[in-house]
Amino acid sequence: MTDSGTLKALRRREPLFHRRDVVSSAADADREMAADYWETGASGRRYSRDFILATLTERFAGSPSADAGESWTVTDFAVREIADRTYLVTYVLNEQPRLTARVSIWQGSEVDGWKVLYHQGTVISPE
Repeated sequence: MTDSGTLKALRRREPLFHRRDVVSSAADADREMAADYWETGASGRRYSRDFILATLTERFAGSPSADAGESWTVTDFAVREIADRTYLVTYVLNEQPRLTARVSIWQGSEVDGWKVLYHQGTVISPE
């Protein structure tokens, strides 16, 4: 069972890299990612940590204050501890018109800080 503090801390970080109150620069994203972080995009393509940091640098330069995630809706948010201080986060992200199932693996705590290990988005059909 996941405690409410962990649930709240991880909910605050999703959708990943779109919450400007958590990540407002590439340096912030760098601190949030594990050294061997990678992700699988909704396209099925694998993205490296370096690619993500470069993409975020461009995003923040183009619109330093905009929070793309503000208009998106997160539903079915869940956190499950899968190993000591390691958590599987799942949710559905409605980005109108695209709907994606998301999964992130986070490690850490509020005391020690959080690092995302992996993230994946999969396009899904509305039910």
